[in-house]
Amino acid sequence: MSEEVVTDSWFSRISNSIKGIFFGFLLVIGSIVLLAWNEKRCVDRYNTIDFAKNNYVSTVADSVETDKEGKLVHFNGSAKTSDVLTDSEFGVSVDNSFSLTRKVEMYQWQQEQHSHKKKNAGGSTTTTYTYTYKKVWSSEPIDSNGFKEAGHDNPAVFPFKSNKVFAENVTLGAHRIPSEKISGLGSAVEVELDAEKIVKPISAVVKGNTILFNVLKEEKAKLINTNVEQTSDVNMAQFMPSEAAPAIGDIRITFTKNPVGDVTVLAQQAGNSIKAFKTQSGDFYEVRNGLMSPEDVFKATEEENLFLTWFLRGLGFILMALGFGTIFRPLSVLADVLPLLGDIAETGIFIISVLISAVLSLATIAISWLICRPVLAVTLFVLIGAGIVGIVSLISKAKSAKTARNRESASEAVFSAD
Repeated sequence: MSEEVVTDSWFSRISNSIKGIFFGFLLVIGSIVLLAWNEKRCVDRYNTIDFAKNNYVSTVADSVETDKEGKLVHFNGSAKTSDVLTDSEFGVSVDNSFSLTRKVEMYQWQQEQHSHKKKNAGGSTTTTYTYTYKKVWSSEPIDSNGFKEAGHDNPAVFPFKSNKVFAENVTLGAHRIPSEKISGLGSAVEVELDAEKIVKPISAVVKGNTILFNVLKEEKAKLINTNVEQTSDVNMAQFMPSEAAPAIGDIRITFTKNPVGDVTVLAQQAGNSIKAFKTQSGDFYEVRNGLMSPEDVFKATEEENLFLTWFLRGLGFILMALGFGTIFRPLSVLADVLPLLGDIAETGIFIISVLISAVLSLATIAISWLICRPVLAVTLFVLIGAGIVGIVSLISKAKSAKTARNRESASEAVFSAD
């Protein structure tokens, strides 16, 4: 573990916060564009699904019905392929599968940074960075050249990359499934490896669906192997990695396949193939796992559209709040001359940024709905207005009734007194 202490002066913090204002405005503008685009995307997708609901026809998978050419068709069944998928590096082969995946990981050092910031009187800050190191399996090379502490070097060579190959000839009955719709099909299962049939590094060991070797020891093993007449004369055990106690530089390669199975299609029939069904609002092109009814497919697409809509709304709101926080940040930095005052200013800016973002996000969404679906939006606003008028009317009537009762009570009291 190592530490690094960095002090930023008050003037440098003010300068940096002022420079950040431009970035803050970009975030706000970008979030407004994102929110507006998202509402249009949501409406277009809704209209596309609604149109598809009312214009699809059912067909059979076992034959191509020419009278349904160019129409949005629904069919399902068990997919098949004659392709044999082979990994080009290791010679691993599988059949009856949508895809074959090779996952490559290396055991490496990973640097983690932790920071603690302290405000000082006068507006400066002192940040203490703590760097810790741990060993992890990673699918990407980790560059150790920038590590703060020596003695945590990673190998410079990452010999293989993860890869995925797909079947090109997949059929569902008499229909062909295009390659661009294969990637999401099937469920991954492990591929058991035969050590005698695959191509593997000299020092590698094979266990189940995993190939293990050490990239540093492999180079030594190659060097020794090229200087002896018989491979059997080399004691490879000294170069083989330990699965229970991995070392830096160990490579772990696993293979999975996605076997062919049941598939449901809702797309445009194009000869013996399928393609995207185009509408005025967008394309409808669904190829899904399992045997699904048209209603199930439409329900799934609607749920996905709703989830994406709310996710992007939330993302837009967060980006907008970050943008306003960045725009107002110079105010809190100015107040940091007295750390307590700066903390109060930060809290106030956070609350103001959230409130402004909430109002502006809702306004952007409402305006977008007015543009994209004016009839529905106006109807909703009329209903909301009617509801508000009704509530106000009820409150007014209740107050009038209470006033009348009070007057009656007062009159009765006067009459009794007389």
